Amino acid sequence: MALSFSANIFAQGAEDIVGLWFVEEKDAKVEVYNCGEGYCAKIVWLEEPNENGKPKVDDQNPDASLEHAQS
Repeated sequence: MALSFSANIFAQGAEDIVGLWFVEEKDAKVEVYNCGEGYCAKIVWLEEPNENGKPKVDDQNPDASLEHAQS
């Protein structure tokens, strides 16, 4: 599953990106949060969370340890 999202930020502070955002297709929401030296994002909602009867995973992640859901 490919994931991309965008936010139009003009003349705002960096903290303004923190929060819940829809991805461009509106089929997922991500939470952007401050994670120390930068910002991180995690998927918090999927319109269709299952595929072939199983939860979707990040099977395109180059780090195999991050492929499955984490809490």
